[in-house]
Amino acid sequence: MRRLLLTALAIGSVTATAACSSGTQSGEPVVVTEIVTATAGEQQPLQDSGPAAPPEPAAPAAADPSDYAAEAGYFFSSASGKWKCGIRRADAGCHGPLPAGAPLSYGQRPTGAVVGSGAAELVKFSSPEFMLQSGRTAPVLPYGQTLTINGFSCSIDQTAGVTCRNDGTGRGFTVSDIAYDLF
Repeated sequence: MRRLLLTALAIGSVTATAACSSGTQSGEPVVVTEIVTATAGEQQPLQDSGPAAPPEPAAPAAADPSDYAAEAGYFFSSASGKWKCGIRRADAGCHGPLPAGAPLSYGQRPTGAVVGSGAAELVKFSSPEFMLQSGRTAPVLPYGQTLTINGFSCSIDQTAGVTCRNDGTGRGFTVSDIAYDLF
């Protein structure tokens, strides 16, 4: 009973100390990560773990693939209209204006990027492979949403551009009119 009473007093002391004192010079709240129990005559120091960690960013929202289904794949556009992209059964790719410094693809200026089961690459498309063939404009994939289907995921970031990856291999690309990254 005496040990239970001392434990309750120790917990109450921790709560009161945390509530009444910031414990840091910056005035940020202290997160107590250790509850100490003591028996009569023992003293245990409390440990300050520092400022509280920031919350984890929210996971991107999932886009509904049925909103993008057309012809032989799932097609979308960027909000700017610069990028036309698609996910097909075995690959994902985008058509759009790559930066002037992008390397040539078989001696020609690339017009987009593609990732399949191998490495992602910049390519010169001879036909609009990742655009709707019907002449319609594909719906816009909103910033912060990810379209995932057929083992590929694509998303658009307002600053970085369009990213598509093979979910199985982790390989993919990020493209914009000012930068590109093949990974």
